[in-house]
Amino acid sequence: MSDFFWYNDYEDLLKNSLDWFWDRILPLVRKFEEKYNLPKSCLLFKDWEKRSEWFYRLVKEVLIREDQSFARLSEKDKKKQLHTINTVYQTSKKFHENQERSSWERYFEHLFSTALIVLLELPNPNLKKVLTALYHDSIEDNPRDVNKSVIKANIWGKLWEQVADSVDQISKKDLRTYMSDEEIKSFQIDIWSLEDEESLEDYLKANWYQDLLKNIKLKRTEDYFWHMKDLDQDTLDVKFADRIHNLRTMKTQNKNQINKKVSETLKYFIPLAKQRNRVSYNLMMVEIIKLNVFLTWDNLIRLLELAPEMKDLK
Repeated sequence: MSDFFWYNDYEDLLKNSLDWFWDRILPLVRKFEEKYNLPKSCLLFKDWEKRSEWFYRLVKEVLIREDQSFARLSEKDKKKQLHTINTVYQTSKKFHENQERSSWERYFEHLFSTALIVLLELPNPNLKKVLTALYHDSIEDNPRDVNKSVIKANIWGKLWEQVADSVDQISKKDLRTYMSDEEIKSFQIDIWSLEDEESLEDYLKANWYQDLLKNIKLKRTEDYFWHMKDLDQDTLDVKFADRIHNLRTMKTQNKNQINKKVSETLKYFIPLAKQRNRVSYNLMMVEIIKLNVFLTWDNLIRLLELAPEMKDLK
C-alpha cells in the first residue's frame, strides 16, 4: 500500500479506520499553528504530499518550538537527528509490513498514531519519545529480526542507545523466562529450540499444558505492569500514549477484550498516570468513559469510585 495519505480506492476504508485522527489530530495541528502564530494550515496535509514527508515537517516544527534541548543544537546536528525520522518511519513499516490490527488496518497505523499522541497531545515532546513510539512494538513483535543492534543501525549518534533501551524496557519478555527450571525439564522437548512464542503456545496447548500457559501469561502480565513504575518519564509517556490509542480503537474488539483492557488500565495505568502525567490520566479516563456501554459492573463501579475526580474531564 502506498504511503500517500489519500489512498484512492482505500480512501473510505482509511477514513473509517482513522476516525480518531480526523477528530483529534487535525484540530491539534491547527491549535499548534495558532499557538506559535504560524501561517494557517501550513502544517496540514498537502494534496501531493506523502504522509512521511508531512510527518517529518510536523516533527521538525514541534521540536524546534517545544524541545529546548533540540532547539539548542546546531543546524547540522538538527538535520542529522531529523534524518533519523524518515529512516525509523520506513524501517518501522518494514518491521510490521505483514501485520494487521483487528480493525483490518495495517499495524503501522498504531505506531504512527502513538507517535502523534506523543508529539501533539502529551507534554514535553522530544525526538527520543517520537522514535521510541514508532519502534515500541518492534522487538516484541519481531524478536528474531529486531534487536538493539538493528535499532542502532537506524538512529544517529548516542540517541540510538536511549531509544533502544526504552523499546527494550517496554517490550514483554519471552514467556519461557517465567517458567521454573522444573517446569522446563518436564517437557519432552527443548522448548528453547522452538522458534517463537506462537510455536511455544501451540506446543503447550497440544500437550495439555493450558493451565501452565495461563499461569505464565499471568505472571508476565503482572511483572510487566508492576515494573512500569520504574520507567523513566520519556519511556513511560510512550507507554501512556500506546494505551491511549489502544483505548480509542477498542470498539472493533468484543466485550470481553474491551473489559480486559479497561480493567488493566484502571488497575495499572490510571494510578501511575495520576502521579506522573496528569494529561495522560485525563485522556485515558475520557476514553474509558466513552466505552461505558461495554463495561462490566466491576469496571463501572471502579469508574464510579473515581467519579469525584472526573468532574473536570471533557
